[in-house]
Amino acid sequence: MLRPHYIPPSLFVEGLFCSRRLWLKAHHVEIFDEVQTLAMARTLKQHITGIRMDDTGWIYEARLPSGTRLDAWVPEEKLAIEFKSGSPHPTHVYQAWAIRQELEQLGVQDAEVHLWYAGAFEKEAETLAQAYKLDHDWITDDLYAVCADTEDPDFGLRMERGAAILLAETTQEAIPETKASASPTCASCAYFPFCHS
Repeated sequence: MLRPHYIPPSLFVEGLFCSRRLWLKAHHVEIFDEVQTLAMARTLKQHITGIRMDDTGWIYEARLPSGTRLDAWVPEEKLAIEFKSGSPHPTHVYQAWAIRQELEQLGVQDAEVHLWYAGAFEKEAETLAQAYKLDHDWITDDLYAVCADTEDPDFGLRMERGAAILLAETTQEAIPETKASASPTCASCAYFPFCHS
């Protein structure tokens, strides 16, 4: 059973990047580019099939009961894959751990969660993996993977603390301030016109 006041991993990570966006979502101001999201899923699948990887049986854009979205789920291997287009970041590891924790709560034991990065991010991904003592290696010539198979023993406590902070932020009456419009977080955000028009 999912814990009370559960925040899906993707939303948790999103809140770490921008409390304003989290507040807006919590108050039912949902802005996203569905066309772009679906195109991204197709592009990822085309990329994988383009590198001759057998993705028979893979489920793209899988949703868990909480609303958490998995970029890809490989049922036979109990493997969740998160495709990351940007530079490796510690919040990616937290997201992977939270996904694995949710899968365990749903009865999927011994699931693996991989973070897949473009090969150009090899050094950063390797540094991130080493910092958390995670397995990492090349999947193909242009895909580098970090396997979030070793969980920080304090992870649960950190998530609970983080969730409490984020929940407190979402219940505030005043909307959080905007970031600077030149912020990298804002550049690709669907809320940009809403916040900076």
